[in-house]
Amino acid sequence: MIKVTDSPNIVLGLIEKLDTEVYIGADSPAYYSDGKFYYTNNTSWATSSIAGIPQNMVKNIICIDAKTFAYVWGDLPKGCGSLNSKPVVANGKTFVATWGRGLRVYNSETGELIGAAENINTHPFADPPQYNGCIYYFDADHKNFKKTLMAIKP
Repeated sequence: MIKVTDSPNIVLGLIEKLDTEVYIGADSPAYYSDGKFYYTNNTSWATSSIAGIPQNMVKNIICIDAKTFAYVWGDLPKGCGSLNSKPVVANGKTFVATWGRGLRVYNSETGELIGAAENINTHPFADPPQYNGCIYYFDADHKNFKKTLMAIKP
């Protein structure tokens, strides 16, 4: 594992390399699991045109190798806004709440989308609690001004 205090130049070089593979801006806490970091950022479907970043480099859920900082996989759901939510990794799946696109579940190794639950209209800035083998999200029904706590067993 490379520590920033060991050699800042090596870490900066790795970050520059990653920055050529994908826009790496991170705005939420990372989740560590099995040698990888999973995190989200504030990019959205409009980032490419606003910031001039090539569309293929724009992702708002990203997985990187914790040892090499190499890009493993990422996704940008079509029409999705900023995420800024902490992903949760459990049983080989990565769970991430999205802004306006519900809860998305990915294969943690490949990044393949397993499914999406658009009925979970949770606030993406949430850090979902885990308890008793479940991940908890609020299903926010803004139309009827109510929230329902939902438990998902990975």
